[in-house]
Amino acid sequence: ITWNRAFDLVANKIGDIQQQHGKNAVGAYLGNPNTHHHGNILFAPMLLKALRTRNKFSATSNDQLPHMQANLELFGNQYLFPVPDIDHMDLFILLGSNPAASNGSLMSAPDYSARLKKIIKRGGEVILLDPRKTETVKTSTEHLFIKPGTDAFLILGIINTLFNENLIETGRLSSHLEGIAEIQLISSDFNPEHVSSITGVTAEDIRTLARKLATTPRACLFGRMGTSTQEFGGLATWLVYVVNILTNHMDERGGLMFSKPAADMVELAAWTGQKGHYNRYQSLSGLPEFGGELPASTMADQILLPSDEQIKMMIVMAGNPVLSSPNGQHLDQA
Repeated sequence: ITWNRAFDLVANKIGDIQQQHGKNAVGAYLGNPNTHHHGNILFAPMLLKALRTRNKFSATSNDQLPHMQANLELFGNQYLFPVPDIDHMDLFILLGSNPAASNGSLMSAPDYSARLKKIIKRGGEVILLDPRKTETVKTSTEHLFIKPGTDAFLILGIINTLFNENLIETGRLSSHLEGIAEIQLISSDFNPEHVSSITGVTAEDIRTLARKLATTPRACLFGRMGTSTQEFGGLATWLVYVVNILTNHMDERGGLMFSKPAADMVELAAWTGQKGHYNRYQSLSGLPEFGGELPASTMADQILLPSDEQIKMMIVMAGNPVLSSPNGQHLDQA
């Protein structure tokens, strides 16, 4: 088949289905590799806009949506990701992150493992908290095992220690903060002894983590996919930011910093007025949209459940949602 014939075939199919069943009859799923290809980043949004469908999905809801939600609530823009200043820190605590395999993920850097080794070489520490012995253990000074899905309890134990030992230091962010008293109240029931029985991390290790974060000028706590894809993913991801704020490691050299990339998604979003939103509409099963996308976990229902928004055609770009989305067998059937 020729390219022109292929383009005509797809375009005509899309037009026929939307004319017969409505614009939402065509669904689209974008996989993770789209964010690593400049052509797709430039032109996929134009395709989605032309489709005018509500049935849009991506790897975001299987991966980093809690980060984007926290960004939106705390910093005012879903794309405003603070990233570890890995080349200038003396303490790097990784929670549910495996950069030796992922090259960082949301914080990508060439030869990530070599950069971790340099932290150790200059006398610093790399502490990994993970339920399993991952590839990143080889570039860490310490590995603490934690029970899966209990990260939020661990972080609350760290925050409890920070308040009880008067280790709070918010630096130049003080005038921009609200609700610290509420944070103290929330954490008051989660002392290290209590959360130790839940997380499997000893109370002394929890206190040591809090003290090291509070007393190391260039340090940060970083959570990634392990803190996102769990029952308390939104809470755990937000609390990671809270810890860095309470220990003066947010947007400080050697901590979590807001970068200034050559192509700035945040500036672009500000120009277009797309800072982020959620729950403007819902899926057939009642799950909210986020940033104009429905959760990938509801894709099968959108295909199978009869309605005026039932998907009749799917466009899948650089993704394998049957493998990477929840309940893949159900989606395979759909």
